[in-house]
Amino acid sequence: MPFTALEYRDHDDGHRAILITPLVFYAGGGDENPWVVRATVPAGYCTDFASVPRWLWWLVPPRGRWNRAAILHDYLYDKHVDRFLADALFRLGMAELGVPWLPRNAMYFAVRLFGGFTRSWRRGKERA
Repeated sequence: MPFTALEYRDHDDGHRAILITPLVFYAGGGDENPWVVRATVPAGYCTDFASVPRWLWWLVPPRGRWNRAAILHDYLYDKHVDRFLADALFRLGMAELGVPWLPRNAMYFAVRLFGGFTRSWRRGKERA
């Protein structure tokens, strides 16, 4: 499994959550892919899971099979990691979690098109 277990508690606002333990993503290192990627989202990180506009929740809810990939993606945006890399790891993480092709790629292309306008990316850019 490319991600460690997800342990969180719901935030007081009922929408966000706070990680209780670090979330670690690990990919690569096999014969076909010698590149290794390891990223850790620290305990205490506050997430809204997938940052989907409320009016689209009927189609793509914020919480789903993609939770861990969405948390990693938001964290990478907060840290102002290169957007292309953050978005690519989001798609890779969703694939590793078994998110079907259509929603995985729809969410990936949504972040490629609109991710630069998100609160998470702007907040990370201000810190960089």
